[in-house]
Amino acid sequence: MAERLGMAEARGARLESRVLKQDAVIEALNAKVALLEAAMKGISHPPAKPKDVDIEENPAMLASVLSAAKMSEIAARVALTRDMTVVELRGPSQLAHISRPRQEAMLIMHEAGYSMPRIGRFFHRDHTTVLHGIRAAKARSGNAPE
Repeated sequence: MAERLGMAEARGARLESRVLKQDAVIEALNAKVALLEAAMKGISHPPAKPKDVDIEENPAMLASVLSAAKMSEIAARVALTRDMTVVELRGPSQLAHISRPRQEAMLIMHEAGYSMPRIGRFFHRDHTTVLHGIRAAKARSGNAPE
């Protein structure tokens, strides 16, 4: 009987220890919540109005936006003529019915004056892959350099 009483007291002590630890965790969490609420009150003002950007001040930004739009148009036209989506054209597939139109789009973009690194970024590929794609498209069209 005394042994059982000792075991029960030990369990009670362990249980009390757990409760005290849980109480400490709850108090710490309540303190963190109070800090977050105070921080939220401090940032509840409306966000600042974004500064207007003058195109004349940043021509590189305009060129980048226009460049991406024109590249998207080229990709959309190639995708439309090949009965596929731009997502497929720009996707990771290496299947010939997708990669060949992608290579054609790369060739068109290159002939339009876009650099290979820029075309590579558009298609999520390395510039050397673009170089290969351009050469392959030229070879298929019969316009391969001598």
